[in-house]
Amino acid sequence: MIKLYDKKAVRSVTVADLPAQDWSDILWIDLLDPTPEEIDAIEALEDLPLPTRNEAQEIEVSSRLYIENHALFMTATIMVRAAKPDPTTTPVTFAFRPNRLVTLRFDEPMPFKAFTIRYERTPEAYQTAQKLFLGLFDEVVDRIADILEFVAADLNELSTIIFLGESREPGTIDYNALLRRIGQNAARTANARESLVSLQRVHGFFTETCGNLSKDPVDEHWRITGKDVIALSDHANFVSSKVTFILDATLGLINSDQNTINSQQNKIIKLFSVLAVVLLPPTLIASIYGMNFRHMPELQWPWGYPARPRPDAHLRDRSVSRLQIQTLALIARASPRSHSSHHRERILYRNTIHRTSLSRAHLLFPRESPWLPPTNPLPKPTTRPSPNSATPFGNSSASARPPPPNTA
Repeated sequence: MIKLYDKKAVRSVTVADLPAQDWSDILWIDLLDPTPEEIDAIEALEDLPLPTRNEAQEIEVSSRLYIENHALFMTATIMVRAAKPDPTTTPVTFAFRPNRLVTLRFDEPMPFKAFTIRYERTPEAYQTAQKLFLGLFDEVVDRIADILEFVAADLNELSTIIFLGESREPGTIDYNALLRRIGQNAARTANARESLVSLQRVHGFFTETCGNLSKDPVDEHWRITGKDVIALSDHANFVSSKVTFILDATLGLINSDQNTINSQQNKIIKLFSVLAVVLLPPTLIASIYGMNFRHMPELQWPWGYPARPRPDAHLRDRSVSRLQIQTLALIARASPRSHSSHHRERILYRNTIHRTSLSRAHLLFPRESPWLPPTNPLPKPTTRPSPNSATPFGNSSASARPPPPNTA
């Protein structure tokens, strides 16, 4: 895009509109991210070999500051997107002649927008190319000063957050957000220092060579602007050291909070370890007496288990309680079974009551379980149920189902 600044207004033009312009009143030609056709057209009109983007990004002084075709070529590094999370810089080339200023830039820094507004408001204050260049240069320096002020204020706020006091609890600060802000401020400060170095070189080069091209003396405000650049460079160094201090303090605070959290966790683990040692003897005793052994003399002690009443005398010598015996009796009565099943359950019920040598597992599981050894094989029934009988238990003479013994 091509913008033309004459002595009264600002207008945007295309390549086709360039031949119809009145070039006697034009003081400034601004090229913003131009196309190759626009660059070729301006080079032909002004007889100026403008540098490419790669050439403008070179850091050698001889590639940034030189005189060619009676024009001063000065390339400075200008900050862009400084207020956003991704601040960066861009090269801007100034081609100065006594009657016209040509600028080539590939981004839109904030100082150019601000100066355009100022120029449209008071164009009579910038009636020469030198005043345009000095005003634009001054706007760039003011923008860097504003950025450094913003960084210093943000660092003070970060310092307040970090050194809040002893009332702060560990883990209450979002350290990721703090580190991001510190990194952004470090990038802004580095960009400001880089821009100030390039501006200081441009200022010295223009002061020395401007008299060779123009008979007009350099404005006194230009010398004051040079002193501002030097002062801002010192301030940028101070802000950079402060960024480093805040970063070191944040990393130290992160380590301190982590050590505090680890100490608290160690205290909790220590408490659990003490409780585990204290509860180890009761756990061992409960594990021993929870096993199914045949002879356990401690079971005969009257006060061995005070939490439960003492069992009856006729059940104390047996390993099955009254409740289990009644449960087996209810199961035996619950559903109709064949004569063979009923016979087996009756014998199992009898063994439950009268036999004391069996363990609890032998009494509660059927005798045909493969994981239990047979202790007393059950006798087989003498008669088989007839398929033609009217009752489910064989012939009518043996069909009476014997009642289970009384468990009371």
